[in-house]
Parts: sequence; structure tokens; C-alpha cells
Amino acid sequence: MILNRNPDNYSAEVKQGGDLYRIMGEAEKASLVDKITGGLSRVSKKEIILKSIEYFSNADSDLANRLKKSLLIYCLKPKDGAIPS
Repeated sequence: MILNRNPDNYSAEVKQGGDLYRIMGEAEKASLVDKITGGLSRVSKKEIILKSIEYFSNADSDLANRLKKSLLIYCLKPKDGAIPS
């Protein structure tokens, strides 16, 4: 399936995404960040992760900052899931 993307709609789409994020409750925001972090944590190329965060930043800076923090914590977590003391 090929999506026909109109680059002129990019700003409107990003604005809509940001608007939706900003009306979410705290639990919804945390859930969204967890889900996106889970997906991005499987990406092996750092430049793709950084570009993704840049796109999320265009929608909302708080979302991008939460993703950066969440991905950093995820990357530092040992494989067994234990958090170092």
C-alpha cells in the first residue's frame, strides 16, 4: 500500500497531533510515551531514532522531551530489567 502524501498538509497534520497531545490527561501522555519508546527501542539506527524525535518535537516539545528521557532510561536499563542502585 502506498500512501499519497501531500507535503502541504504536513504542518496541519503536525499541529493536529500536537493539539491532541496537549488535551490528553497525564496517564494518557505517559501511556503514549511508553508505547512510542517501546517501538523506537527496537530501531537499531540512531539517526532514525533522532529523526523520529525531531518529528515529535515539531508536534509538541514536551512530548519530545519525555521521549528523550524515556529512551535514555530504557537504553541504560540492564537487560534483566533491574535498575542499578
